[in-house]
Amino acid sequence: GICEFVYVHSRFQGEGAAHEITQGLREALTKWKRERKAWPDAVVIIRGGGAANDLAWLNDYDLALLVCKIPTPVFTGIGHERDSTLLDEVAHTRFDTPSKVIAGIEQVIVSRVREARENFEAITYAASLANQRARTHVQRLEADNRANARHQIELARLRTREIIGDVKEGASRAVVAGRERSAAHLDFILERGVSHTLRVRVQVDAQFDAMQQGAKAVFHDARGRVKGLIREIMGQGPEKTLRRGFAIMRTVNGQPITRVKELALGQHVSLQFLDGTVCAHVDTLAQAVPMPSPTDHSKDSQ
Repeated sequence: GICEFVYVHSRFQGEGAAHEITQGLREALTKWKRERKAWPDAVVIIRGGGAANDLAWLNDYDLALLVCKIPTPVFTGIGHERDSTLLDEVAHTRFDTPSKVIAGIEQVIVSRVREARENFEAITYAASLANQRARTHVQRLEADNRANARHQIELARLRTREIIGDVKEGASRAVVAGRERSAAHLDFILERGVSHTLRVRVQVDAQFDAMQQGAKAVFHDARGRVKGLIREIMGQGPEKTLRRGFAIMRTVNGQPITRVKELALGQHVSLQFLDGTVCAHVDTLAQAVPMPSPTDHSKDSQ
C-alpha cells in the first residue's frame, strides 16, 4: 500500500499514564528505526474527548521533552476543540480532534500521490523528447558521415584518374622517345613506367585507407556519444520514483490513473511496485477531504 501505520496503545489518564506513553513511544520508534533504517514520516498522538481533569495527566515534562526530541513531525488530536494540553503546545501540528488528524493525513497522502503521478508523467514526457532528440542527432551524424565518406571516395577516384592519366601520358612520351632512340633503351623505359605506376598505386591505396580510417573514427565517436545519451535517458525512467516508495496505478489496458474521478466501482486495476505488479478491485470511492486549518473552531468529538 501507499502508507504503513504502526499503532501503539496506552492509558491516557491516571498515575503513570504519562510514563507509559513515553515508554511506548520510545520502544515503537526504536523498533521502527532498527527495522527500516529510517525514521517514520510522522508520529500521531490522539485521544478521544473526556473531562478536562483526565487530560491533565498529559501535562508531563518528560513526555513533552520526548515529543520535542523526536526527529520527525508530531501531530496531536486530543479531546475536543476546546481542550488543550502541553503536548499540543510542543507538537509540530495541533488538530482539534482525532478525526481531523486523520483527515489531514489523508489530504497529505492524496496530494503526494498526485504530485508523484504528475512528476512521473513529466519525466516520461521529458525522456521521450530526449530520446527523439538523440535519435534525430544520430540520424544527422550518420547522414553527415556517409556524405563525407562518399565525397572523400569521389575525390580519391578523381585524383586516381588524374594520376593514371599523367602516368599514361608520361609513359607514352617515354615510349615515343625510346622508339626514336633504340630498341635497347625501350626495355629500360617500360620498366621505369611500370615502377612509377606501382608507386602511384601504393600512394592511392594509402590515401584511400587513411580516408576510410578517418570515416570509421568519426562514426565510432558518434556511436559512443549516442550510447551515452541513451544511458542518460534510461537513468531518468520511472524506477527512481518507484524506489522512493511510490506505486503506479493503471487500468487493465495499461493506461495510468491519476485521479479518483477516473475510477468506477467494480473496476479492476493494477498497482506497479518496484519489485512487481498486483491486481486490485475498486470496492469504494471517497472524495478527498480538504485539510482543515489548525485554527478552525468547528465542533467535532469522538
